[in-house]
Amino acid sequence: MPAIIFDLLGVILDEEKIASKRLTEFLSGRTTLTSDEIKQRYAEGLKVGKMTHEEFWAFVGGNWQELEASFLNDLKFMPDAKQAIQSAAKIGKVYLLSEIPRRWAENLLRRLGVFKLFTAIFVSDDFGLTKEDNELFQKVASKIGTKTVIYIDDKEKNLVIPSQMGWRTIWFSGQQCSSMAQLIQILKTAVDAPALQ
Repeated sequence: MPAIIFDLLGVILDEEKIASKRLTEFLSGRTTLTSDEIKQRYAEGLKVGKMTHEEFWAFVGGNWQELEASFLNDLKFMPDAKQAIQSAAKIGKVYLLSEIPRRWAENLLRRLGVFKLFTAIFVSDDFGLTKEDNELFQKVASKIGTKTVIYIDDKEKNLVIPSQMGWRTIWFSGQQCSSMAQLIQILKTAVDAPALQ
């Protein structure tokens, strides 16, 4: 049974730049920090597990849990994302590999109603690594324990390392796949097909 690994931002979630766009927009007027300072706080702290959620939101003031919930509730899912995940779960074991914090990923997957379909969730803050690090993909590979892997990401640069490892890759929103309907069709035929490049 193949492992099907989804990225969250830009694949399941209709947001590809959570820190540089959505988070800075949300916090605009709520903090004196600049956009660059917010992005840095996120990228070097929360994203890689070097800062707690409470510490991250502390600079805004107020109830951090309400702020975080409000931010997450504003985020939108890709049309038919739920159906794509359900289809993938019929084909193989479904995983998530994302650079957003685990707490956010789990919240969003529960909101979409697909949390229980995921065999495991792998996030940068668990490993202190990003998708630029070969080690992140090696650790994920050792945890899933199968050689048949299909990895879906919206950023072509994030497909290089998995492809070099022998994983089948799908560039979502790229030349290969531009909609959930296409993704579902590719997944249905991918299990028996040669590696997708």
